[in-house]
Amino acid sequence: MRGIIPALIYALADSGARTSEILRLTAIDVRGARVNRVGSWSVEVRRKGRGRHGSMVTLRFTSPTLSAMRECLKTRQDPGATALFVSHTNTRPGSRGQPLSAIGAWRVV
Repeated sequence: MRGIIPALIYALADSGARTSEILRLTAIDVRGARVNRVGSWSVEVRRKGRGRHGSMVTLRFTSPTLSAMRECLKTRQDPGATALFVSHTNTRPGSRGQPLSAIGAWRVV
């Protein structure tokens, strides 16, 4: 869990995005991220909405946030998971490796 905490807090503070938008980030988004000459990178995710009707939103992050997210990926026990933020719960083993819920993110923060 030590890798998730700084990455999640950096992502929320840096982008100003909703928790649900941050939780839609994938490991592929982070691995393929390229920092531009201004020192930031951006990714498009689906905004809060019903089903596929949510519009797309561009999230922008700085280089320290990208570093924290990459460190989060390095420390994970499940490198095959597609979501960036995954559950590491001990109380519900069936949820381990599943995408982190908004309630789980609130508990982390």
